[in-house]
Amino acid sequence: MGGSEKAMLKELEVIGYKYRDINEMFKQKIISSEAVAIILKWLPSVYADHLGAGDQLVRSLIAAGEPFDSTLLIDLIERPEFNFSIKGGMAIVLSYAKTNDISDWLRDQLLNKPYALERIGLIPGLEKKVALKHRMS
Repeated sequence: MGGSEKAMLKELEVIGYKYRDINEMFKQKIISSEAVAIILKWLPSVYADHLGAGDQLVRSLIAAGEPFDSTLLIDLIERPEFNFSIKGGMAIVLSYAKTNDISDWLRDQLLNKPYALERIGLIPGLEKKVALKHRMS
């Protein structure tokens, strides 16, 4: 367990959330907005310490109980130092998690940007967050 992960878990414990590790957080059905704020604060540092831990931590955000500001995730997914697998995990979270309104960004990513493998994870967000209701007959 990296230093950032330990510091984040300690900060979560101070507000009443005790987790052994990120894996335990990932298994939660609902994560409070207070815990989400702490996760977002520490996410870049956890990624810097260990990509796998960062990937699992970002995926835990799917359990956010309330919409959260996804600006950090959008910034991270646009960084060139992350590979398509890491960006794909972020894309899935942006599609399925309760986020602020990202419909314009999603539309731009999927309709105006060149093809990129990691954007496949954004496709479910079109129907869910952009409300495109196209049915095949």
